[in-house]
Amino acid sequence: MESSSKKGNRAGADDIVLIDGEPLTAQDKAPAKYIAFNKPIGITCTTDQNIPGNIIDYIQYPERIFPIGRLDKPSEGLIFLTNDGDIVNKILRAGNNHEKEYLVSVHKAITEEFIRKMSSGIPILGTYTKKCKVEKNQQSQFQNRPHSGPQPPDPPYVRLFGL
Repeated sequence: MESSSKKGNRAGADDIVLIDGEPLTAQDKAPAKYIAFNKPIGITCTTDQNIPGNIIDYIQYPERIFPIGRLDKPSEGLIFLTNDGDIVNKILRAGNNHEKEYLVSVHKAITEEFIRKMSSGIPILGTYTKKCKVEKNQQSQFQNRPHSGPQPPDPPYVRLFGL
């Protein structure tokens, strides 16, 4: 039985798909690669190679990879990159409620009021972040453990509090 495709049609494992009369064959999935990278300040976490200083050009990995999440350009720290789209979706999907952890250093002393406000959620992009665990580690360093969704770990959000 022959049928033509329509937008949104799906092919099952037992279906035969033809393009110009030739069968389309599934390609073997490349083995998953995971890279731990200590991103320096000044690198942009994007796969858009038109943006100067992007993470892909900086790493120069010979295969297609992409970051799992992001760190802002003025931030430094550990970020993972992979070619495994399935794991990226599982990690980043807000509904999965994964806890993240950030260690943030600022230029001023951290106050109890700052910890209370950061923990309670702050306004970002027309909504409030979820409540999260924030702990003071040192005089000017704190640890933030937000769940998925709009989050305040990076410097632009810290600046809301004058730090």
